Amino acid sequence: MRVEENPPPPPILLSRSDHSLTFAPAPYNLAEKVCWYQLCGRVAEGLNWKVRLGDFSLPGTGKMVAFQTEQYTIAKRACRELWSHYTYPDCGSQSTDDRFAATELRKQALHCSSPHLCQLFLISIFIETEINIQQGSLYSDSFSDNGPFIWEQEARLAECERMLVAMDLAMCLNDDSGAVQAVVSCYGLLAPLIFHQITCDPVVK
Repeated sequence: MRVEENPPPPPILLSRSDHSLTFAPAPYNLAEKVCWYQLCGRVAEGLNWKVRLGDFSLPGTGKMVAFQTEQYTIAKRACRELWSHYTYPDCGSQSTDDRFAATELRKQALHCSSPHLCQLFLISIFIETEINIQQGSLYSDSFSDNGPFIWEQEARLAECERMLVAMDLAMCLNDDSGAVQAVVSCYGLLAPLIFHQITCDPVVK
């Protein structure tokens, strides 16, 4: 957002209970389309009640709201916006000696971004993979009802590639837990292929 623009108004409180609050974005005249929303909040205590972008320790804040509300089409669109901004569309025959994934990260874009935005990109990778796992029934304990056909193998390998990008990004951010999460997700995607001893060169690699 440019400095001369007015900041958006706070979200509208739709309902509340003893354990939860439900918000909706307030009307705001913005020339560009919004790809995702993020809620920030903090406990109202002390003298300073201002909420900042880094205030997302409360449950339900600091995450992609579209994913939490199962608006998967919107969530995936937001994830892909970040993906296209931080990755090259085609690496061709470039060397992969310095990374795990075939897809290359745009290091300059990462260096010019805030740590918070880089972390949001990492979260978005896990979110899109989780959505694709649910929509394609790519679970770790079995194949989908359609059986181990080639399309499911390709879908699992595509998500593994996304997890390798997440691993590369986590290494750049010195995020050990993010790297471990990517490794565990990769194993979960490959587990049925390994269990059924399905021969596949990318799996071996």
